Amino acid sequence: MEKQKLKDGCVYVSSMRFDEEKRMKVGKDLSVYQLAAVRQLKDPKNKGKVSILARGRATSRACDVAAILEREGMAKIDDVIIKTNSFEKEGREINVTEIEIKVSSV
Repeated sequence: MEKQKLKDGCVYVSSMRFDEEKRMKVGKDLSVYQLAAVRQLKDPKNKGKVSILARGRATSRACDVAAILEREGMAKIDDVIIKTNSFEKEGREINVTEIEIKVSSV
């Protein structure tokens, strides 16, 4: 499977850690992702817009983070993009769901 290129202004919700330079490495706790998203929203180079990205089982966690940000009045949800990627592993086709939740400062 090809490694995804990470973008600035994104919070990656995952149980994996990414090795890219100058990229956020976050743990599994929701408050960690929430804090990471708030920091990205306040970063002037992101212009108050952040994408919360997740794959597989972490998609529900990404939804929770976006819902918490909206409920607390820190951000509003602008768009949600859901897609399924297929790849072959050990001779079988595997489908993995990906979600991207675009949020912006209130």
